[in-house]
Amino acid sequence: MRRCRCGWEKVTTFRGLRIHQGRRRCEEGGLKQHCTATAGGTEKSTPSTPTDPRTPQNPDIQDLGPRAERKEPGRRQPIKWPKVNETALWQQLDKYLSIILQYSLRGQQWRKASAEEKEGLKPLWEEVKKSISSLRRAERIRRCTRRKEKERSSFFKNPYQHARQLLEDKRSGKLEITQPELECRFKKYYSDPARQTPLGRPGYVSRPAPPSHLFDAALPKLSEAPESCLEKSRVVTVFIPKEANSTTIGQFRSIALLNVEGKIFFSVLAKRLTSYLVSNGYIDTSCQKAGVPGFPGCVEHSAVIWEQIQRAKRERSDLHVVWLDLANAYGSVPHKLIDYALEFFHIPVCIRAMVSRYFADLQMCCTRQDFTTSWQQQEVGIAMGCSNSPILFVAAFEVILIGARKMAGGVKLPSGQRLLPVRGYMDDITTILQTAACTARLLKRIDELVAWARMKIKPAKSRSLSLRKGVRSNRTIFVAGGEEIPLLATQPVRSLGLSYTADLSDKQMGEAVRKQLADGLAKISESQLPGKYKVWSYQFILYPRVMWPLKMCTVPSSVADKMDRLANSFIKKWLGLPRYLSDVGLFGRNMLQLPLRSISQGYRQEKARLVLELRESTDQLIRAAGSQVRTGRKWKAQEEVDMAISRLKHHEIVGRVQEGRAGLGRSETPLFWSKASKEQRRAMVVAEVARTEQD
Repeated sequence: MRRCRCGWEKVTTFRGLRIHQGRRRCEEGGLKQHCTATAGGTEKSTPSTPTDPRTPQNPDIQDLGPRAERKEPGRRQPIKWPKVNETALWQQLDKYLSIILQYSLRGQQWRKASAEEKEGLKPLWEEVKKSISSLRRAERIRRCTRRKEKERSSFFKNPYQHARQLLEDKRSGKLEITQPELECRFKKYYSDPARQTPLGRPGYVSRPAPPSHLFDAALPKLSEAPESCLEKSRVVTVFIPKEANSTTIGQFRSIALLNVEGKIFFSVLAKRLTSYLVSNGYIDTSCQKAGVPGFPGCVEHSAVIWEQIQRAKRERSDLHVVWLDLANAYGSVPHKLIDYALEFFHIPVCIRAMVSRYFADLQMCCTRQDFTTSWQQQEVGIAMGCSNSPILFVAAFEVILIGARKMAGGVKLPSGQRLLPVRGYMDDITTILQTAACTARLLKRIDELVAWARMKIKPAKSRSLSLRKGVRSNRTIFVAGGEEIPLLATQPVRSLGLSYTADLSDKQMGEAVRKQLADGLAKISESQLPGKYKVWSYQFILYPRVMWPLKMCTVPSSVADKMDRLANSFIKKWLGLPRYLSDVGLFGRNMLQLPLRSISQGYRQEKARLVLELRESTDQLIRAAGSQVRTGRKWKAQEEVDMAISRLKHHEIVGRVQEGRAGLGRSETPLFWSKASKEQRRAMVVAEVARTEQD
């Protein structure tokens, strides 16, 4: 680093410094002043200021300019290197040194060469440039080939995981925590000082009648489980990062890994327990739809809640909706609550004793790359990954829901029936009432029941919505867990796969889904996979992710058509097809059909399936709610479903029709509408809607 007295500094040679001083004339004043001072000149010839140390008034201080450096060989100014952490300065230094070396190595030959020699050097320079460019191109191709081979091997090893990694955010990191700290954390979160203390009575919670269908307490059959396991109470926990570069334990998600034999053994118990609770009506499936097979719980809950909000806006009525979130519900449920629930629902003593022994001996440990913690007693919570954990949690949580449902009546439907005031899906609770007083009283009762169960409500993640004469009001504030519940206007909430925003509309969802599709297609296209594997990633990973919001949200069919055109353009590019190829060539059902699905056709199929799920639900309250499936003006799902049912009934009236030249009785026997089951009828209607769309 060379510095001049004028303030100029640069990484250069001493010759470069002298060139600067000669061009800028920075040395003339200093040289005259120095000569005058040493010759003993008068003050008139060397004017100086009192602040300048290099003046005749200070003869002891020598001038440390570049000329003085040259007069004293062997002594140079110490180089002031940048600090180690100053990366920018080191990069700048490296850049300057590269320029100096390049100039010094190349410029001397060119400057010293004559005119005739320069003519001969030009072809040499061009040849060197071409060789360098070819080497760079070869290196770039080699890196690209390596990347392609790496991506292909990863795709062939696990295509679903590789395709998901293309679309999802990067998740990586290493948990930076010591073994004693992790063991202390486990002991803090999974210890229950009141483990042996009974819960007591939860107030007025009516106990159900004795069972009409007894619990099957027989030993597991060979068809149910091959063997039980003696180490079924041992749980190994691993941590999975939630985001990229995760380091703290809050950025990881814990997953419990149990042995396969223990899962098989408890799956038999879970299946029998579910059958017992459902057959005796101990679980109200109109309120709690999680953990019970045969119910599209997310679809029915979301459709009913959204329909009540839209109806209140149309009819200009009052409505109060509160979404509650429990703090660490699975990890904080007491084992005494599970024991109380099993006794509450008349479970046999032998089964209760088996579950109690399982939780009494439940131990867990955490494993990392470098260490494994000691076994810790899990005194509270259930193991995520255990086969019987979902149904046990549903049974324990049903006690809370039974006590809450008795506090108020729900919203009155046009048919005269009333919805339940509380709707639950595992630990997600949603209250729907028409008055603020009833909502406050219901929240107070839920707070009491949750406190009795030794659990907590998390108000920060809960949301409340109040409609006054069909207009959103921010004046009504509800309280849960001793804190105020934030309003929906402050921050949107996502519940059961559906997003609720302050405008209470799905107009922005069409653009959001289209952006999701465009981003996913761009990520797949940027990968180094061959075209057919890109199409596979789109068809089996991206396509289902896009169809869910198209099914649940009020998105018009025109948006689905635009998304279909966007996806088709990428498919044609990946397969090397011409742009003007018709969609019939991609999705037509003919002799040369491709295993591809169209977004517009899938949109119509999913909407038709949604209409049938709500119309033919086993829950009478869902059928009475009359939820409307709106798809815009161009195509109406409900009318299309009615027309498809009419055509299927007409086909039954016409009877069996022979097709082709194979002769009578050679074709498969068709399935008629009157003889089909509920699931078969739904599949027939969806297939008829797809056939109509293709025609």
